[in-house]
Amino acid sequence: MERMPSSDETGTADAPRGRPTLRDVARRAGVSHMTVSRVLTRPATVAAATAARVRKAIASTGYRPDPAL
Repeated sequence: MERMPSSDETGTADAPRGRPTLRDVARRAGVSHMTVSRVLTRPATVAAATAARVRKAIASTGYRPDPAL
């Protein structure tokens, strides 16, 4: 069975997009996308230093949650 190329191999992982995504923030902060989600929805469940790193990544990427969600 032939292996499907990963998004890194196809170039889509770093393809230019309009708005920064939760995954972009996670990559910048060095955490999982679920950790970013927890910082946004349940900040008390995340270590203070990690939450600060995520908030800094949110600010530097210009991430804004989608208001439709």
